[in-house]
Amino acid sequence: MTRAFPFEPAFVSETLLREAAEPASALAAAGVAIEHDAPNPGEGLRRLVRFFGEKGLLRLVTDARFGGAHERMSSIGLCLVRERLGHASPLVELAFAMQGLGSYPMTLAASEHGSSDAAEVWLPKVVRGEAVAAFALTEAQAGTDLGGLATTAVRRGDAYVLTGEKRFISNAGVADVYVVFARTEDGKVSAFAVDARSEGLSVRPQAVLGGHPIGEVVLDGVVVPEAMRLGAE
Repeated sequence: MTRAFPFEPAFVSETLLREAAEPASALAAAGVAIEHDAPNPGEGLRRLVRFFGEKGLLRLVTDARFGGAHERMSSIGLCLVRERLGHASPLVELAFAMQGLGSYPMTLAASEHGSSDAAEVWLPKVVRGEAVAAFALTEAQAGTDLGGLATTAVRRGDAYVLTGEKRFISNAGVADVYVVFARTEDGKVSAFAVDARSEGLSVRPQAVLGGHPIGEVVLDGVVVPEAMRLGAE
């Protein structure tokens, strides 16, 4: 049986504490300064992602084959980093966390299936801080219930046409790549790496109390190459 996080034993080693938590603590203060210097939360988040990439912190979000720090990513290491960054600022922590959450389905697909074109294209950019990732699951009616998703992915030759709306998506309007969950014609749910520049993709910002970019992602007949599907259909 496949585990959701099949990458490590359930203990915190001194190596993880040293390699993950300590660098995060050192970078947190600099991250707060970057956030405060930015003209808006969206630009602040993008600058933070770029900064974390330059400092090597984002190497913790994926496997070594895509530029990660270890052969297999460490979910415990990610939690340690988030804890340290969260003490400094919610936006500083979110900038790191969403790079991990937004890209994790690509790492998982590559791990489960041996290869993934989407992972090859996007994960090195995510690790370097050159691409901001987003996790597009939530919908108005379904919430985060996969069984109730209304967004569709219709096969058209060697591509899929995605149609639907996502809501309360962190990094909306800032992300370069969205991992979008949609229902295929057989009724099953698949995930796709969707380039933010795709024709038919638009964003409507949502006003929330939290100081980070969030919004609705509208997919109006967005064509996604089959190679950008994550794993089997």
